[in-house]
Formats: sequence, structure tokens, C-alpha cells
Amino acid sequence: MASQKGKRLQKLHEEIARDPSNPYSTCSWSEFARMAKKIRKDGYSITHDELNTGHTGIAAPIVSVDEKEVMGSISAVGTTANFRLLRQETVLDMLIETTRQIARNMHAQRSIPTA
Repeated sequence: MASQKGKRLQKLHEEIARDPSNPYSTCSWSEFARMAKKIRKDGYSITHDELNTGHTGIAAPIVSVDEKEVMGSISAVGTTANFRLLRQETVLDMLIETTRQIARNMHAQRSIPTA
């Protein structure tokens, strides 16, 4: 979601603002845009207790090899207690490397001529 820009991101913000159960429903547009920009800059997002109490999630986008398109995302989710047993930086590095490998594989598949 954070990879969206401009009008699409603003439309997402409006949808979120209408849902009082969403933890970001009270964010102003400027706060929401600032958070999205930080996630784009960092290349990942980490959440704690956002969707499920007691759970941590790390998500990263799968970005095309030419860096022009977000093709999807992957995430690692588990109990916060289990995440504390791991080095968060290691999980993050593995997740980001996996997104890059997926993008390379998708690019290679597009390059294969079909019969």
C-alpha cells in the first residue's frame, strides 16, 4: 500500500478514515503520506500488535528489476515472543533478499520466449 502514490494513496487514506476499527483511521492525510513515504524509503514495514495482539509482522514489496513497478509483497508474521528470539535484522535481511530473488525470477520468466 505504501508504494502507491498521489491520488491512489489519497483514496486509500480516505477509505481507511471511514473505518473506525482501522488503527490509522484518525491519521491526517499528511501523517499518512509521511508514514507511507518512510516505508517506501526504508523498503519495509514492521508492525507490532497491529492486526493481531501479540503478533509482529515484517513486510517488504516485490519491486520489478527496473524498479518501476511493485508486483506484490511478502511478509513474515509470528508471535512477538518468537520474534524476540530472532535477530530482527537477520529476518529483515532474509525477507528483502527473498523479494529481490522473486523479482529476478519473475524478470527471467518474462524473458523466456514462448513456443
